[in-house]
Amino acid sequence: MFAIAAAFVNVALSKCGAVMTSEVLLMNLEAVALGADSAVTILDTSSGHSVSQGGIEKIHILNEAGPVAAMVYGGGDFAGLPWSSVVSQFRGARPGRRGPVKDQAQDLIRFLAGEEVKGDDKAEQISFARYMLSFVLDYGDRLKTFGWEEGKSVSLETASQALARLTEDVMFAGRDAKGQPVGRALLPDSPRLTPFLQQHLGPFLEHFLGQMLNGAAFPEKQVAALRDLATASVLVEWLPARAGMFLTGLVIAGFDGAGSTPAMVHFEFLGSFGGVLKSGPVGALAPKPRTNPIIAATFAQDDMTRAFMYGATPAYEYVSQMVSASYIYRELSAALGETAKGNAAIAKALAGRLDSLAFVAPQLGGGVARQARNEQATRKLWPLLEAANAGILAGYAAKFMELPVVEHELMRDEGVSRPIRILAMEPGRYFWKD
Repeated sequence: MFAIAAAFVNVALSKCGAVMTSEVLLMNLEAVALGADSAVTILDTSSGHSVSQGGIEKIHILNEAGPVAAMVYGGGDFAGLPWSSVVSQFRGARPGRRGPVKDQAQDLIRFLAGEEVKGDDKAEQISFARYMLSFVLDYGDRLKTFGWEEGKSVSLETASQALARLTEDVMFAGRDAKGQPVGRALLPDSPRLTPFLQQHLGPFLEHFLGQMLNGAAFPEKQVAALRDLATASVLVEWLPARAGMFLTGLVIAGFDGAGSTPAMVHFEFLGSFGGVLKSGPVGALAPKPRTNPIIAATFAQDDMTRAFMYGATPAYEYVSQMVSASYIYRELSAALGETAKGNAAIAKALAGRLDSLAFVAPQLGGGVARQARNEQATRKLWPLLEAANAGILAGYAAKFMELPVVEHELMRDEGVSRPIRILAMEPGRYFWKD
């Protein structure tokens, strides 16, 4: 079984088809526009090489009556099948299905988790290998938080502390207004899951844990507890932070439901195995009269569109915050050191009061700057979007898509490319705009 695990590890990590995508969703009370570029990139993580090509469809009609559509980013295929084939199978298996968009999204999740997708029979084990690798790497990050250094033995105390921290992250989605932990939602049950985990979880956990430790000692008492947490983590709506390179996102939007206003559901998933789709919700939104009549969201390689809306790309904003925090921390430390020479008690009191200043201040400043730019942009743009019909909204979606496409063209980067495809929808009608 160990040899089988290692073989699937190599398959899981060697090549990863990725939709190196930039996408946008614009929605008002009467129309929806989805926009995407057409590039796909195959990444070979073992060699660092990648190959890109255009002409890939990333927006698919789920239900023509609504209409309801799905837009995909991240994973270039599902179970070895192109997304057009998967959606075709879904439509064939669910003819005439109607209902709220959120219900159709759940329908699709159940379909992707079940036996109806006729894809590569090795896909489940590849998905599970990627999940277990990400789970172990998340645990390793917690070990480092509590002082573990790679190549050195893991103490029982460090292993226990890291497991407790990871358990809280896995099993709880935060805290309520009273400070009580909020448990994560359970994934739909599957009779196939238990035998699948019994067969594969132990070998994969052993392989990846051994790979991460690279010969370093690990307390045997913690292995069973770590295995139990890995099993429990499969059952809840949780995705490892380290699974980012394997994730696929689906944005489902349209009009089916009791009312005539549209809605969207956004979720990400790693893959399906044992009859479950390892997924997590990102958000569900619908425009509301007067209070929130416009929904605008960008996905994947959306740095330029985010810069337009918020004034800076996320990566450079992060660098700015870290540099500012480092400078403030150094200056405060020096000032407190000088103060301590004259009055240790005052220095100690100031240190306690200013403890988080270096990290909080840059974040507050960045947040205020983002909000100011967003208000400036939306003050002019939102009234235009609110009054737009499907055709006008499609035009704005195309302009949003031009930002990342032009950037990639200037940089000679093929990860995002033309043609730009726009799907515009209104109740009972949809049309494409290229």
